[in-house]
Amino acid sequence: MNTFWSSVLDFIGSFRFWIVIGPNEIGVRTFCGKREYQIGPGFHLYFPFVGEVMHVNVTEQVVDVRSQSITTKDNVTVAVGISIAYEIVNAIKAIYRVNDFDQSLCNESLRVVEGYVMDHTFDECRDSESMKTFVLVNLRKVATDRWGIKIHRIGRTEFAKHRVIRLMQDGR
Repeated sequence: MNTFWSSVLDFIGSFRFWIVIGPNEIGVRTFCGKREYQIGPGFHLYFPFVGEVMHVNVTEQVVDVRSQSITTKDNVTVAVGISIAYEIVNAIKAIYRVNDFDQSLCNESLRVVEGYVMDHTFDECRDSESMKTFVLVNLRKVATDRWGIKIHRIGRTEFAKHRVIRLMQDGR
């Protein structure tokens, strides 16, 4: 009997003509799958069967990008890891222009870091500030213009020489 009443309450809840956007969110409203626009925090009316509202958290977030092995210009293999502090400034771009903005931000930053390390020697890469500035400038070109994400700062979490050892099995 409880499942019956919970089903009835869920059905009645689908006829709700309002939505509340929290103080740390931006809503993206679509109407009949076409017009999308941002709505700010607060109480909003909407039509549940012809419109949809998606919530995006716009507070500053920090993502830790996994370490990757890269060979420098002078053939030294290093492990480089970074962290990125960002916030969403354009929710429409963040939702509709990129599938998963956290993962895309990590992948794009790995690409930029790899480009920097491959073009510099080990001693040049040890300068943390020049690497962070290069990554910040190049990552902002993609993240801000295309995805609506504002990059606040970048930190280097790991930078060390290492040797790559791969263990292989024949699958038996």
